[in-house]
Parts: sequence; structure tokens; C-alpha cells
Amino acid sequence: MKRKNELENKQIDLDQDEELFELEQEVFFRLQEYDVEFPSEEEMMRTIDAIRPHVPKKKHFFEPIVNLVKHSTQEIFRISPLFWGANGAFMVVSLLFFFMAERLDPYFTIMLLAPIPTIVGVLEMMKSKSSGMMELELSLKYSWQELILARMLVVGGFNVGINLVFMLGISLMMPQVWLGKLLLFWLTPFTVLMAVSLVIVSRFRKLHVVTATLVCWIGLSTVIQETELHQLMVEIPPVVYVAVIAVASVFIIFNMTRIYKRGISYEFNH
Repeated sequence: MKRKNELENKQIDLDQDEELFELEQEVFFRLQEYDVEFPSEEEMMRTIDAIRPHVPKKKHFFEPIVNLVKHSTQEIFRISPLFWGANGAFMVVSLLFFFMAERLDPYFTIMLLAPIPTIVGVLEMMKSKSSGMMELELSLKYSWQELILARMLVVGGFNVGINLVFMLGISLMMPQVWLGKLLLFWLTPFTVLMAVSLVIVSRFRKLHVVTATLVCWIGLSTVIQETELHQLMVEIPPVVYVAVIAVASVFIIFNMTRIYKRGISYEFNH
């Protein structure tokens, strides 16, 4: 009985195989009879020419940087005039006070004043978040990261310009001051505070965070000035300052790239 069932199952399998073979043969012959009409070369060229304008062009490496610089020139006119006037007046008064005073250390003075325009610039950016920047973002013409980086570039450029004028004035009026050392004492707090500013604008939106940073910097500078830390900082080897500047610069580049590619964090956008 078992042998008989096996033979019947085998016969059924053979019948199914024959049906599949016949079906394959039928499909094969029909496909051979099917005529595929290929487009002519002229039609293909017309199609290629029609879609060519819609093919994305490969961007050059420096194109995003060029666009950011162009956008920054527009942001100069959107920043409050009070920012420019207040910072300019502050630096002029500081320069006059420096030359009138007798015991001020030029290196420590430039270290104290260097990051203040940057901190005030970040304060201006955070304040304008609820005014002009919102309208620009809603216009879909600019993204949040483009607006932030453009204004950070303006603030950083302004800081560089105003501190270069300050250092030039010191070097002309005080020939005994070493310009290279003055440059190190300026770049160190500038790069460090610029890196901190990028973290602030990408993760926080409260004005008191920037205000607290400004107060902490002035307080720390006062403590250093009134203690032996002042002399210790002056005696630190230049290679240490160079290392700090290098690390802060790498951090700035990394964060600017991250902000540009991924956008500002959720906390800042809401």
C-alpha cells in the first residue's frame, strides 16, 4: 500500500513538471515573437538635452564658503547699529584709558579686551533671534545654520578688525612691546571664546547664558589681575598659547562644519 502511494505521488510530480515545461516553452516562443521598438539616436539625444538642465551640478569645494561670505556681507546691514556703535566706543575708551594709565600690562589688557566684542556680538545674535532672523528663516531663503554662521562670521571679523587696530595702536605708541607676544595674548582668548560662543548659539537660546558668560569673563580677568596668576600667565611659554589656539581653532572648524551640515539643535530652533 505504501509503495503504491509513492508511485502515485511520483506520477503527480511528473505531470506537474511537464505542465511547467510546456508553459515555459509557450512563454519563450511568445517572447521571441515580441518586437521591441528602440528609440532612434535622434530621439535619445532630444531626451538627454531635455533633462540636462535638471541634472544637479557638482558643487566645488569652496562654493559653500563663498556663499557664506556673500551672505555675511548682507548680514552686516541687518545687525543693530547699536552693536557697532557700542563696541566701537568701548574699544576707543579702552584704548584711551590704557594710554592714560601707567601700570597696565599691555599683554594682559589685550587678553582681557579681546573676546568682549565676540561675547557682545553673540548677545546681539540671541536678541535678534525673535526679530529679523525669524522672518528670514520663514521666507525659506535661508536656513537657521546659514543665518547663525553668517552672523558669527560677521562678529568674528569685527572682533579681528577692532583688535588689530587696538594692537597696532599699542605697538606704535609703545615700541618696546613685542607684537608677536601681543598677538598670542589676543588670539588665545579670542579662539577659546569663539569656540564657546558656537556652543552657546547651537545649544541655548536664553540671553542670560550669554550675559553670565560675559560676567564670568570679566570676573575671572579681575581675579587674575589682582592675584599672582597675572604674573604666572605672562610667564607661560608661548608654545602653550600656540597649542591652545590650535585646539580651539580645530574645535571651531569642527563645530562650524557640524552646524552647517546638520543644522542648529532642537533647543535653539524652538
